[in-house]
Amino acid sequence: MVLIGVDIGASSIKAGRVRNNVIVKYTKRKIHKKDTTQDILEKLFEILDKLVTHKVKYIGIGVPGLVTEAGNVLELRNIFSWESVPLKALVQKKYKVPVFVNNDANCFVLGEKYFGKAKKYKNVVGVIMGSGAGAGIIVNNELYSGLDSGAGQFGNIAFRHKTVEDYCSGKYFLWKYHLTGVQAFNSVLGGSHKALEMFKEYGKNVGEELAIVIDALAPELIILGGNVAKSFRFFKKSMLKTLKEKIPKDQFRKLKIKASIRRNMGLLGAAVLYKDYVMRWKK
Repeated sequence: MVLIGVDIGASSIKAGRVRNNVIVKYTKRKIHKKDTTQDILEKLFEILDKLVTHKVKYIGIGVPGLVTEAGNVLELRNIFSWESVPLKALVQKKYKVPVFVNNDANCFVLGEKYFGKAKKYKNVVGVIMGSGAGAGIIVNNELYSGLDSGAGQFGNIAFRHKTVEDYCSGKYFLWKYHLTGVQAFNSVLGGSHKALEMFKEYGKNVGEELAIVIDALAPELIILGGNVAKSFRFFKKSMLKTLKEKIPKDQFRKLKIKASIRRNMGLLGAAVLYKDYVMRWKK
């Protein structure tokens, strides 16, 4: 079966043609905060024109925002022109194949469930640590999206004097150290003791965030994704130390925490959004 997966992020649109669980053709376009809705749609269609063939059965799209059951995008984080865009209807009309749209964090955890480290687990939370913070949730082997695909928005929870997102995403390095996550990562790779201390503090923040996730959902596995998760080895120790102090001993012993390693997991998860629909339709 040939599928199309699309991952619309804050700064780019990534898309791929997927066959036999492998991305066989990949393309990407940059987008900007000032782009209009029409600008972004034109870039999306330009990408899809290169990927869609008569063999494509489904198109799945992940977006950083809320999505209705009908596939209308209510808003996009960091892309301010998008408001109540009927994305599913527009793409379906143009390409004449079934289209599924969901939040990008939900696509990420779905990708891990079908293609990554979550295959053997029934209850999983995929925590995104990039320019923002969010989570996708698998309960009893099924994606739990919630109302308007909005489940798992732990980043919005009040935390200290800001929010979880301010302390547990790339934003933390920007507002506290005036560095991007990439710059902090490169500094610690270069042997900077100061950068290592930054990640130690960051790990404590993440430990507290994951304690909230565990209290709410009690998953078997937490998978960390997003650009900042690439630095996992630098904040893992302090994260685990903090987490151990926050949750029951037996939960801590049983819990698995892993960092995502496969690229474009959100794109792959978007490609299999149809499977989530089929599973719910069969009930």
